[in-house]
Amino acid sequence: MAWIKRKFGERPPPKRLTREAMRNYLKE
Repeated sequence: MAWIKRKFGERPPPKRLTREAMRNYLKE
């Protein structure tokens, strides 16, 4: 999950964005 932190900067995305972002990243 380190790549998610890199994309969003060092700040972790909110819970809502995390689920949506993970789905988008998994599709990509």
